Amino acid sequence: MIARLWPLAFLVIATSAGGCAPSGSSGTDAIIARENAAVYGMKQAYPGVVQGTDVKGNTMRVYVDVDGIYSMDSAAEDAMKANLLARWKRVWSQNHPHEHGRVTVEIRDFKDKLMMTERAVVLRRARPSTSSVLRQAQDDRGDRVARTA
Repeated sequence: MIARLWPLAFLVIATSAGGCAPSGSSGTDAIIARENAAVYGMKQAYPGVVQGTDVKGNTMRVYVDVDGIYSMDSAAEDAMKANLLARWKRVWSQNHPHEHGRVTVEIRDFKDKLMMTERAVVLRRARPSTSSVLRQAQDDRGDRVARTA
């Protein structure tokens, strides 16, 4: 009797676990992966200082070696911070076209203690509508006709 129930039990378990299979990556996952890949180069740009990066939403966390950042002179440290913020602004705006947002760079030590925060606003223009493009083209043609007459 038990030998007969094993195939049935296996079938029940297999069909119920079928709904638990991981789905393919969504668009959001793809954006996060692109953003993480784009900021990964900061580790190579500042060896001995930047230990890693992590992107969550509009915030990029940069994990640094405390001794490495304190051994930099102030001009180099300021340049690094400006470069981090500029790069994160560029990466975020490329992956979120036509969106406004406030991006944040958090510099943290290896114990996840916040050392510094920098923020910037990203303003994007909306795409021009088709009707506004047509109106502009008509205005341009009208101006040329008026000037030649």
